[in-house]
Amino acid sequence: MVQTTVQGRPETAAPRVLTSIGRRLTPAQESRRARLVDAAYQLACEGGYAAVTIAAVCERVGVARATLYHHFGSKDHLIAEAILRWGAELERAMRESPPVKGGLLERVLATLQRVIDSAELQPNLFQAAMMTVVAADVGVDETQRELSSLVTRYLETILDSEGELDTNLLGMVLGHVLFSSLVQMAAGRRTSEEVMNDLALTTELALGRR
Repeated sequence: MVQTTVQGRPETAAPRVLTSIGRRLTPAQESRRARLVDAAYQLACEGGYAAVTIAAVCERVGVARATLYHHFGSKDHLIAEAILRWGAELERAMRESPPVKGGLLERVLATLQRVIDSAELQPNLFQAAMMTVVAADVGVDETQRELSSLVTRYLETILDSEGELDTNLLGMVLGHVLFSSLVQMAAGRRTSEEVMNDLALTTELALGRR
């Protein structure tokens, strides 16, 4: 998600990276794409889904609409890339300071709690994220693979050297429960405490603790 295509680089002539749909980008194009993602991220933080308009993003970056559409097929595609950036930032924070107290169950739950806390700290961005990930958009589908791997990558931050956890399997199970719970939370139908209770029960079952 997010790693190379959302970081600005010095401008040279040599092509360096590919977009999610396979187009090769020069460093100048990569930097411009990163600024578009940054603008969408900032607008979503400020005003949620409604604040991220094509006009507002282009105005903030200082580019024409055609430039934005060269990189992103739609508003939802652009927001999805901003969500990937958000997820990558959280992953970096977890890798720098992973949960270390308690047994495996406690550390898994502490990891998931950080995801919930991050959503509550950025309510506008969280709302935009939930509206985007349920959109029937080709561009969103292209980033969905990376979005679905986020929980697995978060769990990898708490692995010990003996490999006590199958992160792919547990990440898949918890990722499905987390996603559906976050959608309910964004709609105001579940509280963060209820979401954590659901995740705790699912984790206990997945780890054979019940």
